[in-house]
Amino acid sequence: MRSSLNSGCCDFEISVLLYVRSADITTGQQQQTFYTSCEINACQAPCNSSPALTNDPVAILCCNQPYTFNNGAIDTADRDSISYTFAKAFRNQGLECTYAGTRTYLDPIATYYPGSLSWPYCNANASPPIGTCLDPITGDIIFTPVNCSEVAVVVVQMIEWRKDSTGVYKVIGRTRRDMQFIVMSCPDNNPPVINGPFTYNVCEGESLCFNITATDAVFTPPPPASAPPPDSVKLSWNGGIPGATFSIINPTARLQSGQFCWTPPAGTASDLPYNFTVTARDNACPLNAVSVRSFRVRVKHRAEAERIYDTLPCGV
Repeated sequence: MRSSLNSGCCDFEISVLLYVRSADITTGQQQQTFYTSCEINACQAPCNSSPALTNDPVAILCCNQPYTFNNGAIDTADRDSISYTFAKAFRNQGLECTYAGTRTYLDPIATYYPGSLSWPYCNANASPPIGTCLDPITGDIIFTPVNCSEVAVVVVQMIEWRKDSTGVYKVIGRTRRDMQFIVMSCPDNNPPVINGPFTYNVCEGESLCFNITATDAVFTPPPPASAPPPDSVKLSWNGGIPGATFSIINPTARLQSGQFCWTPPAGTASDLPYNFTVTARDNACPLNAVSVRSFRVRVKHRAEAERIYDTLPCGV
């Protein structure tokens, strides 16, 4: 590595080439070889740890039911900034996978669009969500799948940023993740919804505690069918902030609530937020509905003042 740096080489790629992708894929990458990579810039960041991804890359989704997911990327070693984009699927270095029909890497799965709306429009807050929404800051992916037999490859690229000596953010690495989303027909169900707010502030040295709740509306079928019993919802987190705790307030509650607590020590203040994800899972049969959302905590500098004591002579 040192001789390479001395010769002016900065960009390195670590890659893997595997055998064919699943024959069940319907969006075009079927039985093409699987190639993925991460890139590092050893000149901008001679020492760097790529983000760890804490949530599974394969998901089974229920058709016509909203889906919320986050890869749970954490970088506790270097605390670099991470942004998110959709990326191309590859079958070898520099060789892109082909996509079927109207699918592209930017529009990789068939999602709900009412009326004349179409890609690239998206509204993650609509009920149900419209389009395929990827938040470039948090990495939250929210959409409503509508093709009940689709098996799609979705690639998300995480770009690492770090300030240089002048305070300007520079790209120091890229990590790609190929995910496989399997859509199937399920009994009607409303998936759990994790409630916000999703952003908090605290000063270093002070304690922050807040509760995280989830709702799960009962699906009401048209008459004469009767509504099923309400689902229960369990919460968990990915341990994304070292030193913080996440505890379930009442483990026997139908809708669990979690309490996050953290006292950031001195020296943890940062203009970059700390992140963790929470997963809500209901007990719907035959497939549990799952939602994953990102939470962010910004740690600010504690206010400090300096006092000077002096003894003055008489008459001053």
